[in-house]
Amino acid sequence: MKLTFSSMVAAGLMAVSMGATAAPMVTSLGGDNYQISFDPMTFNITTAGEVASIVFEDFYASVQPSCGSYVSGTVDSSLNGGATQALIGNSCTGAYNFLNDVDGNDLLVTIYSGFTGAYGTVNIGDVVALSNPVNYVFNLAGLNPAANAGPFDVFLVNNSFQRVSDIQRTGGGNVPEPGTLALLGLGLFGAGMRRKLQRA
Repeated sequence: MKLTFSSMVAAGLMAVSMGATAAPMVTSLGGDNYQISFDPMTFNITTAGEVASIVFEDFYASVQPSCGSYVSGTVDSSLNGGATQALIGNSCTGAYNFLNDVDGNDLLVTIYSGFTGAYGTVNIGDVVALSNPVNYVFNLAGLNPAANAGPFDVFLVNNSFQRVSDIQRTGGGNVPEPGTLALLGLGLFGAGMRRKLQRA
């Protein structure tokens, strides 16, 4: 009985340590093409205007004073809980020059169309939800794609690269999944029962 309860506790702790990662990922597809993927995020709009890009601040380990090019893919999004829309990539993405709220070592996922305007017109108080991009590919010809470990501050910018949303934090560790938390709870319950039986 003692071995069973101890094993349950160990299994629960191990499952938590193997939880789902929340870090954004850039995957090399060969040559200069890369694919970006990240967990769903929700942003509160703080400045009326347009949404042109998702910015992962200080993503790259070194400054990238240049701009990659969009290849293919979309980012699913919704405005104020409305229907999901596929935001299509624009001509420039990856890393960009220092301009307003964007630095040369930021990762940009540049999006085009959607919401109510060419670059996604939004108002203060609106809520923009972004789902996982599927095969969002861009080209970083001539750039060093080495990334920092994170975590990263993420926000939305307009076409002038000025921040229009609050800032979210993503990456930098493992996040336990509900199933692993339940397993841990079961293990701790077993440990409690063991103590109770020893006292009896």
